[in-house]
Amino acid sequence: MRIHGQPSRDPERVQDVVACLGVTPEQLTCEFKSKACASLAPWEVPRHWRIENPGVGPGKGTLDTASPNDCEGFAPQLA
Repeated sequence: MRIHGQPSRDPERVQDVVACLGVTPEQLTCEFKSKACASLAPWEVPRHWRIENPGVGPGKGTLDTASPNDCEGFAPQLA
């Protein structure tokens, strides 16, 4: 998994947090996102989740997925 910032399209934000993962689309569920974000501060939670095919060069074999806000009832469980 790789977490990084990318320029935001929203003029009120400087960057959006992006999570790049080597998982299948079926594995990237709201439950997975919730568990992955459990120990993060709210400002650290990724706004975008990108599936990257392990073993493929950057920018190739990627699939952008819905942001965590698109999952009904998604909220990281902060411990």
